[in-house]
Amino acid sequence: MTETRREDGLRVLGGLSAAAFLGDYWQRRPLLVRQAFPGFEPPLDGGDLAGLALEDTVESRLVRGSASQPWRVRHGPFAEGDFLQAPERDWTLLVQDVDKHVPDAAWITDAFDFLPQWQLDDLMVSYAVPGGSVGPHVDRYDVFLLQGHGVRRWQIGPPGSGRETLSGGLRLLDGFEATDTWDLEPGDLLYLPPGVPHHGVAVTACTTWSIGLRSVSALDLLTGLVDDLGRDEQALAPIPDTIPTGRRPPARLTDRDLAHWRAALRQLLADDRQLDRAIARTLSGNKPGFLETDDEAEDLQILPSAATPSDPDVDRLPSAGLLVRHPAVRLTLLPATADDAARLCINGEEQRLPLHRFALADCLCGKRQVPVAALDGHLTSADNRRWLQQLLDRGLWEHQSDQGGGNCQR
Repeated sequence: MTETRREDGLRVLGGLSAAAFLGDYWQRRPLLVRQAFPGFEPPLDGGDLAGLALEDTVESRLVRGSASQPWRVRHGPFAEGDFLQAPERDWTLLVQDVDKHVPDAAWITDAFDFLPQWQLDDLMVSYAVPGGSVGPHVDRYDVFLLQGHGVRRWQIGPPGSGRETLSGGLRLLDGFEATDTWDLEPGDLLYLPPGVPHHGVAVTACTTWSIGLRSVSALDLLTGLVDDLGRDEQALAPIPDTIPTGRRPPARLTDRDLAHWRAALRQLLADDRQLDRAIARTLSGNKPGFLETDDEAEDLQILPSAATPSDPDVDRLPSAGLLVRHPAVRLTLLPATADDAARLCINGEEQRLPLHRFALADCLCGKRQVPVAALDGHLTSADNRRWLQQLLDRGLWEHQSDQGGGNCQR
């Protein structure tokens, strides 16, 4: 374990550069950073989280238990009485996708923009009373644990230690033994790669902000490819059967039969561009319920129209403001090839981008907040202005009056 405060890199990484972090720590070993967010004032407290957990559209869990009493997990939505009657110790409330439900909290994730935007899964926030925990466990994804209010004690163990068991609806580690222990205070950050056993327990009433990263499996990508092939006439066409050659047992597949069917499948997988597009769409996919798609939405085909009288007119967009991407937007940008146009995928939906529109998209997608002034050179085209207007009308981006500088060079 390393605790570092070099001054030549990113504060959120304790002074490490992004390259150093990705080369030495990412998916390899934990990193503890004291005061990664100095003076951190969490935008939500325990009462705010409890209020979110009352809503039908919010995914939440209430975990009770400790080393000396049984573990139990309940899923929301909850009622006010669930919290009014809660004991003074040993319970934790967890709320998923806080960045999408409370966009004002999404700025926390901006500190991690040295990682691909599509890789961010969600901002989960937990509130725990003293002794509150979800037990010792292992995650199969990367996570940054930012301490909000109060103090939380984290312990980690060596990878592979302990045995996973199911207890009260939780996958916990039996026989967990800690090798390192730290008390995290507001603004402290702990990075954990996949597979590291860890156990967090509230020392005082506290909130913890978990920036979780996605793990994408080969099956996820194949599922995305199958969805794409389901719209491909060539893939839906019957494969010609092999011509029988003499008598054989009727159920037996010969080497010739198998080679025929393997060749047919490989032919479907031979188009690299089709694979690239399937990958781009899959990586941009979002959870159901956030910015649902509407296949009949004109041209953009991303969101149902959500225009309101306050939606800005692109032709009169104040140059001093910012265009801010909605936290529920997940996107990938696929450059053009000699034979195919560029593609922009937003929440699993794809659109073709002509060259002039790709340049605007590349600038717009570079950061979650982009100065309007940085787009000036891309808005001389009427087509680009119309396209940007659609993004605003459908709620994918919004205009904010904050001052900002910068350009699209990266």
